[in-house]
Amino acid sequence: TFAPAVAGSHTGELSVSTNAGPSPVVAPLSGTGVVPSVLLSATSLSFGNQTLNTPSASQSVTVTNNGGADLMITSITVSGDFGFSGCPTPITLVAGASCTLGVTFLPTGVGPRTGGIAIASNAGGSPHGISLSGNGTPAPMPAIALTPASASFSAQVGQAASQSFALSNTGNANLAISGIAIGAPQAAAAKAVSFTQSNTGPASLAPSAACNIVAKYAPTAPGSESAELQVFSN
Repeated sequence: TFAPAVAGSHTGELSVSTNAGPSPVVAPLSGTGVVPSVLLSATSLSFGNQTLNTPSASQSVTVTNNGGADLMITSITVSGDFGFSGCPTPITLVAGASCTLGVTFLPTGVGPRTGGIAIASNAGGSPHGISLSGNGTPAPMPAIALTPASASFSAQVGQAASQSFALSNTGNANLAISGIAIGAPQAAAAKAVSFTQSNTGPASLAPSAACNIVAKYAPTAPGSESAELQVFSN
């Protein structure tokens, strides 16, 4: 039998001593010790910027047995905001065989995120590692700006005065406008009926886009009135 303790070429001999000549009779022996070996197509993966709580596209790492003996992978574990599929364990890869991991990034926090994959097996150097990194970024959000912030009107009874307001999306996602209205201030006891508005813009504004709202004041009786120009959105 041949039971190599280390990899590589080995030689020996079988010697049989008898009372027949010539003695001893010798048979040369040789063999090669082989071991499993892990070859990774990548030892690190970088996922770059990824929106918070949104899974990334999958990146692949191929695990190959480039040794001469069966590779027995007993476990594959992952840490950090990362996950994987493929290569179910335990798994045995014969010489030259491979399996593929699909790795994804799901950031749970903003900023740099790190982790790793550890592959435990009967190969030398186990566990073999894959370092993982990515950057969590906030989800895109719209933001609203109304300019000017206030306006003062002066008009005679029976006439009208108007003021144009710029409604802008200063965020980085679409602004959905669900309604524009004239309302009475919270402290007012009665509605301000002398104010109206007209909107010439779309129901949705892309980032950095703007539209105009025209507020009109047409008093029906002397005295002061106040109101609010109200914009409802996401």
